[in-house]
Amino acid sequence: MKHLPTAFADLLRCLPLLLLWSANAGQAALSPAPSWEASCQLPSGEAGLRFVSVSGDAYEDDMRVNWRQGGHERDLPLRPGLYHPITANVGGSRQPPGICEGVAAFAVGDALLMLLALDWRPGPARATLLLLDPARNEVLDLREAVADIPECETAACIQVRRAGGGLAVRLMPDNPGAAVAGWLEINASQGKLSTRWLELTD
Repeated sequence: MKHLPTAFADLLRCLPLLLLWSANAGQAALSPAPSWEASCQLPSGEAGLRFVSVSGDAYEDDMRVNWRQGGHERDLPLRPGLYHPITANVGGSRQPPGICEGVAAFAVGDALLMLLALDWRPGPARATLLLLDPARNEVLDLREAVADIPECETAACIQVRRAGGGLAVRLMPDNPGAAVAGWLEINASQGKLSTRWLELTD
């Protein structure tokens, strides 16, 4: 059996390795997945989005986004970055049904309107709006960084309602004392997106 001073010296020599292992393990546990998919259910069948980091490290902000439908897959003209899954609070009589799991997506006429969460560190994530024609497998319009998305653990932080010729989205943080933005109205007309801030009663 080693004497206490010798054992203590051995422990000190191993301590940097133990700390490094612990830090790496913790970082791996907190790191976002380098690839993930959002599944969608369209009238014509299943479809979805695929988010893939080119380097295999999501923190390199190099995720590419692909749309898959009917056995075909195409790149979407989105800026490379770190995209996070997002869930909206839908299902009430004034709320449109969601079409996808993992992204907020809704039918607007014959088109599909998607709200994606793009990491914008050190600040909060920002919303990217994508208008897609699934029948022609074509991107109609794209708007990036239209609003901040607060950190949130529940779907209640993103509320969606029908409004005008499109939708109204409200982004609410978990912190009850934090400032809450108004409703962002998103309209899709003739294949083009437009947005404006407005107030709606609850």
